[in-house]
Amino acid sequence: MKYLISSFINISLIAIFILTGCDSSITQQDNAPPPTNQVPGKASVSKVAAADTNLISGQYIVVFKDQANGLINENVAQQALQRTQSVLETYNIKSDSVLYRYKYALKGFAAKLSPAQVKTLQNDPLIDHISQARMYRLGVESSGLPVPEAKTSTMLRAQTTPWGITRVGGAQNGVGKKAWIIDTGIDLNHPDLNVDVANSVSFIATESADDQHGHGTHVAGIIAAKNNTRNVVGVAAGATVVAIKVCTSAGCPSPALFNGIDYVSNKAAPQDIVNMSIWNTQGVDNDFDNAVLSAANNGVRLALIAGNAGANANNYSPGRTNHANIWTVSAFNDQDVFASFSNYGNPPIEYGGPGVDVPSLWKNGGTNTISGTSMAAPHIAGLLLTVPNDISIDGYVSGDPDGTPDQIVTSKLPSPTLQHSVDNNSPKLTWNSISGADDYKLYRKFENGSWVLVSTTTGTSYTDTPIYNPNLQTAGSPPFDFEDFYTYKVYAHTNSGAASETSNYRYFIYPSCSGPGCGS
Repeated sequence: MKYLISSFINISLIAIFILTGCDSSITQQDNAPPPTNQVPGKASVSKVAAADTNLISGQYIVVFKDQANGLINENVAQQALQRTQSVLETYNIKSDSVLYRYKYALKGFAAKLSPAQVKTLQNDPLIDHISQARMYRLGVESSGLPVPEAKTSTMLRAQTTPWGITRVGGAQNGVGKKAWIIDTGIDLNHPDLNVDVANSVSFIATESADDQHGHGTHVAGIIAAKNNTRNVVGVAAGATVVAIKVCTSAGCPSPALFNGIDYVSNKAAPQDIVNMSIWNTQGVDNDFDNAVLSAANNGVRLALIAGNAGANANNYSPGRTNHANIWTVSAFNDQDVFASFSNYGNPPIEYGGPGVDVPSLWKNGGTNTISGTSMAAPHIAGLLLTVPNDISIDGYVSGDPDGTPDQIVTSKLPSPTLQHSVDNNSPKLTWNSISGADDYKLYRKFENGSWVLVSTTTGTSYTDTPIYNPNLQTAGSPPFDFEDFYTYKVYAHTNSGAASETSNYRYFIYPSCSGPGCGS
């Protein structure tokens, strides 16, 4: 959407600066301005074009001027709550009109207000701006809701690894890791998920955190479906997922969504990941952007969707935000071709992710196959959760409309190139150093044998001892074969469990023999 700013535009711009300020210890990208000094004045009311059909009648977001540069601590949080209470009492706004009180991501509140109350609040020197609440959408291919019902049976099936999981190098071991899913909830009893029910919460009135839609469970499955014998496996298999319910089949109301961001801003640890496959289909929404930036400023890591308009992502919130703790993801298909529905733009997009015909879990213990940038972001979220320091580039998306192909990333390291020679009648293997590798695993097999690990080393060479194939020994023959051959391969490996694809194979033909037992 487009905001038509009031005559006090300068004050509104200053408010944006304040909202997006950050601690100097956080590396911030170009879209998050530094903090500025506050300037007193009348609050603005964000207005929208008449064509915006996502507005929620009678509901408003009220944001205070003092955002403390987005920093979270309990003193700031309590000050925000006290300020909210003071404003409510001053203007006789009844408590049952208040929807949510924000104290972390935003400083302010959401409430049901009359036009007269909005006009009165504009004059309060503590208030920066007032925005009408709106409905955001999930990032499914249709750009809306509902998502098609499950195409597969809810009965348990033999486990498969979806193409997207394979493409990003999964499944990695995610046990002990945690992902916060801001979405439609999660199937709390799904047999393929480890759900943190205690920290799961619903900000939709009269509904629990249990997923009645399916989208949130699908996202959770991409990230964290268990590596067991049934259904599908996730990128960070077995990771704990937390349901933050802010959406229904009608959409995602901004008052609830902002409270969800507020919640994870306080709860999520720096090593956790937050996935939010939600966007503003009408364009830019500064409150949405600022809530996300505030969470990022406080160390929360977020995977966001580029959006599904087939347009420039810089024109849609919150994917347009740039920050060191934010990753915006576009979508591609199983041929590494850019999805026609996906938004594009570098920046803000960091990576492409699998987003077309993606199988994953669904509500009521089931599975489903759907498409959208909603599916692309959790693939990257899973990588960031399990191997944040081991992600490597594994190609580029073709057909990217912006002319700068998005990177395809994987947990797999680049493959070493293996060479061999003969050192004192022994096979000597050498390979190139791989950036990010903690060690290398060298395997060997005889012509008709199985692969055997012969060395785990931090170096880039290994000299094997002369080895003869016992399977070729015959009675009365020497304990070796003069023209036997065996094969070597090597993997680059990390302590977190990421590994490269295998190197090229190197064959070694034992060339000669001398000394005792050689029959000479």
